[in-house]
Amino acid sequence: MRKKALFSHAAAMTVVAASLILTGCDHDDYRYWDDWHYYDYHPYDGYHHGDGMMSDDDMVMMAQYLNAHWSGTLTALYADEDGNDVEDRFDIDWEFDQESADATHGRGQETTFVGGEEHGVRFFSWSIERDGDISMVYDDGVEMTIVYDEMTLTAIQFTGVMEGVNIEETDVFTLSRSSFGRNAPARNHEVKIFGGKNAN
Repeated sequence: MRKKALFSHAAAMTVVAASLILTGCDHDDYRYWDDWHYYDYHPYDGYHHGDGMMSDDDMVMMAQYLNAHWSGTLTALYADEDGNDVEDRFDIDWEFDQESADATHGRGQETTFVGGEEHGVRFFSWSIERDGDISMVYDDGVEMTIVYDEMTLTAIQFTGVMEGVNIEETDVFTLSRSSFGRNAPARNHEVKIFGGKNAN
């Protein structure tokens, strides 16, 4: 009789364990600590859903992270009129302004510097696409895409690759947040890392 009771309990636990495996879990896979915060890290699909698309909430939070003044360096890779490969390196300031606290788009300003002197100022519209890519359309007609799978965006760092849509150019940038925007996340919000580089 005792053996039968133990077997029944073990069988019940097996059924529960199997249901948990089949159901899955929406919780974060694990957390790690850096000098500033705990970060929730999802090693399988970052902040995309299983179908490769982001949720509305994650898109809004990503826009809130982006909504800031960023400073750092950008290297532009392109071919000149003679077909020669060119590599230009700039110091750069990017300012992303979110249209509203729950918007996934807005306006922005790009200022480049060479040798400490201002090189140029350009304005652009930006939006976060459902797949996580950031579309940037400059007022001069140039269209670029910051590729989600090649970027990392946290509350304090923004690095990645920007590909030309209607021009042959690839830009590589490394930026740090220099100030928060008006719709910045609350200081006690759950810190996340956006970008495909965190999916590996």
